[in-house]
Amino acid sequence: MEEKAILELNNLRLSYGGIVAVRDFNLTLNKGSFLAIIGANGAGKTTLLKGLSGLKKSSGGSIKFKNQDITATKADVRASNGITLVPEGRGIFSRLTVMENLLVGSFVRKYDKNSLEEKVEEQLILFPKLRERFNQLAGTLSGGEQQMLAIARALIGVPDLLLLDEPSMGLAPIITEQIFDVIRDINREGVTVILVEQNAGLALKIAQNAIVLESGEITRNTNATELLEDDSVKKAYLGI
Repeated sequence: MEEKAILELNNLRLSYGGIVAVRDFNLTLNKGSFLAIIGANGAGKTTLLKGLSGLKKSSGGSIKFKNQDITATKADVRASNGITLVPEGRGIFSRLTVMENLLVGSFVRKYDKNSLEEKVEEQLILFPKLRERFNQLAGTLSGGEQQMLAIARALIGVPDLLLLDEPSMGLAPIITEQIFDVIRDINREGVTVILVEQNAGLALKIAQNAIVLESGEITRNTNATELLEDDSVKKAYLGI
């Protein structure tokens, strides 16, 4: 059975004024795949995710999602269509409770009361810590709990494409492992994942495919395991 492309980028270009952050970017991603993006700071990784989510307007090229051209589509419409970003720094609403943050994530779907309760319960099963903190202000959560909330808020909208920007940032190794186990399980359930992560070793261990981004351009695009075993990648990104 032929795999179906969920995302197609053709010569995508993203710029800040006269500075091109992502240039002539070409990529096809199949439904259910898991792509890791690694690269140094300033390589254009976060800009790329913002471009895919609609938070950054493209300055050239095209974006097709589920066979529809969304190049000019606004961020809220992309979210309703199934593209959800978990941003660097989590982006939770610190003065809202855990419950209220989850409700914000549900706005992209037209849930009735029973369906909404079911979706919230799914996230509380996935992240039991959030059940314990359900009525607590999000700003008082630990870093790991905030990251769990950010992911749960994204998942409650049932995304087809989940974009994750540095989910391990500032977290203890044991919490990072827990969150990455959840990310892997999410992908196994059929959600397409693009992961930007400074912890390249961990990212490459759970992803299927990977690209190396340098100065806004793809310099490597291959199987994640192959990159994990590549000596030049080990030296540049794994500290080996």
